[in-house]
Amino acid sequence: MTFPGFIRNGNYYFTELDVYADGVVECWGAVDLRFLSKKFAENWISPGVPNGATVSVHDVIQAKVVSGKWSQNPQLLHERLLDGVRNLNPSQENLIDFEGNDVEVRDGVRYAKIGLTEASPQQKALGDRSPAGKSRYALVRHEGQVFLTTIRIYADGKIDIHPRYGHERLVDLSTFGAMISSNDVCVTVPNGTSIELDTLGRFKVTDVWSYVEQPEDFFREVAEVVGKLNGRPDSLTYCREVYEQYLEHPTVKQRDILRQAYEAIPEHHRMYVGDMDTKDIAVRMIIYGDEEIEGWSHRAVARAQGDDVLPSINVPKPIDEDEE
Repeated sequence: MTFPGFIRNGNYYFTELDVYADGVVECWGAVDLRFLSKKFAENWISPGVPNGATVSVHDVIQAKVVSGKWSQNPQLLHERLLDGVRNLNPSQENLIDFEGNDVEVRDGVRYAKIGLTEASPQQKALGDRSPAGKSRYALVRHEGQVFLTTIRIYADGKIDIHPRYGHERLVDLSTFGAMISSNDVCVTVPNGTSIELDTLGRFKVTDVWSYVEQPEDFFREVAEVVGKLNGRPDSLTYCREVYEQYLEHPTVKQRDILRQAYEAIPEHHRMYVGDMDTKDIAVRMIIYGDEEIEGWSHRAVARAQGDDVLPSINVPKPIDEDEE
């Protein structure tokens, strides 16, 4: 079972708290019930966002919360999660027990006992026969109100866009695209918008910053998830392969292929082509020129600090095979 909530890690990050029959709860890391109590005591898990604080919703928006009205406190949310375990496991048998320590040492290295978990949603009518699914946060207009919710994307091309927990509304990709065009499903809202979060409360947002600038990128992303659930590589995976091919054979032709592959990626996911440090800067330097390095955060920080030597990224120049 899954429940909405927030992780307080500087900002307040919207998330889903996944509850399993064995008593494990996913809250940016899997914990047992004893550690779950500690997470609440440390205010790591929150049922709402204070006025003036920043809320972050992955691949949707970041904004300041104002006029928040929340229906639960930490104790009530904690009890909700425990009720979820009881519903899944009425006898409370075979519950996971970390025995007071959430890490273990293997070959001299400390590891989380479970680490992150990933749950796959299921269509209600199909249960265990449901096609594979993946979840993604979005904003859905329902009964005159904007809801922050999680849409469920399935391998059969169906998307659940119902914003209320425990309910389901499955639409196909064509209908989903039309709902994006009509702004009934979206990934941004104007300042001053009131957003409802089913079972938790309602809040207004200001200083909104959006992760996705173009609605068509949102649709392309979801369509690619359907393909990936069916075993097809997405544009990001393909671009990484083309990038490696360019590094092995840096030709003008291969650079042009890399450009096409890179620009086919939904814009908000292009940063993931490279590693955590360089992101997509190396690819952009190959495609658009060396000056792209000035957009690299490491270089900007070094320049602001007055460093004599700025960090650099070396990429091979393309060879024109016709001139060889």
